[in-house]
Formats: sequence, C-alpha cells, structure tokens
Amino acid sequence: VAQLRREVAMGGKAAGPEAKEINGVKFIAQVLSGVSGKDLPALIDEMKARLGSGAVLLIADTGAKPAVAAGVTADLTAKLSAVTLVKAAAEAMGGKGGGGRPDMAQAGGADITQADAAITKAQEQIDAFDGAARAGAGKADHVGWDGQGLAGNHHGDRRGIAALAGKRHP
Repeated sequence: VAQLRREVAMGGKAAGPEAKEINGVKFIAQVLSGVSGKDLPALIDEMKARLGSGAVLLIADTGAKPAVAAGVTADLTAKLSAVTLVKAAAEAMGGKGGGGRPDMAQAGGADITQADAAITKAQEQIDAFDGAARAGAGKADHVGWDGQGLAGNHHGDRRGIAALAGKRHP
C-alpha cells in the first residue's frame, strides 16, 4: 500500500518532475499530497537514482504540519549538504531545526502555504555554494567533548578513543 501511495504521489513510475539546473547542479523540488513524512526518504532515494547527480527537495502536505526532506547524491555531498537544504526550506515554512546526513535530511514545517518559498530558499542554497567544501562539513554531530572530533566520543564523555578501542584511560 505504501509503495502504491508513493507511486501515485510521484505521478506514476515513469513520470516525475523535471529537473532544473542551478549552479551546475540538477535540482528537483516537489510538493506531494497523500504521503507522510515517513514516505519521503524512499522517494528521495528514488529521485536521486533518476537524477544520477543532483539534489532533491520534497515537501509532504500531510494536512497537518508539513514534512520536508532533502537529498543530495554522493558525488556532491562534499560540496552541498542535504542538511543545509532542509534547514533552509523548513525555516521558510515556519519550522525549526531539521537534520540528518549530508546525503539525506528531514525536518518539519508549520505552514504548507509557504512551500513555494521553501523551494526558493533551497534553490538559493544551491546557487550560493561555490564548490569549495570545507573539510569535515556535515560531521559536527561526531565532535566530542573537546571539539577535536574523535578525541572524545559522541556521548560527550572523556573516555575518547582509548575507551572505544577497549583500553583503559588514566
């Protein structure tokens, strides 16, 4: 049933929105009805596969609070993060936060009537990226207690790599 619902939302298997090119990146954005936020990751993956290389933004009109998901193909994640796209889109719809990985991120919005503004904000993020990726972009959630990456673990304690490797830390 979920697969059928996704296919109907996408307009059938062969159909789908046309990609537009922004700053050398193929981009697909679509507002979907009849799908939930839980359906979005599978739809993002399907659209990324269709694109080959590019970015996708989907907004689910759930009837209540809209769900937003963004995806970026693996070849572009060093330059462009899905987290950046989804946060910009969610903020435009009155949502806060959002997160995920550089290749897939989700958030919630508050106002579906702002979906076009959300798509525009995501497009602006793609247009603004210069391709000069900073080292470690999208890795902030793995920073330990001392801000030095793996010196501390993601639980924020002081055990660090020695504890993770099974060695006792003094």
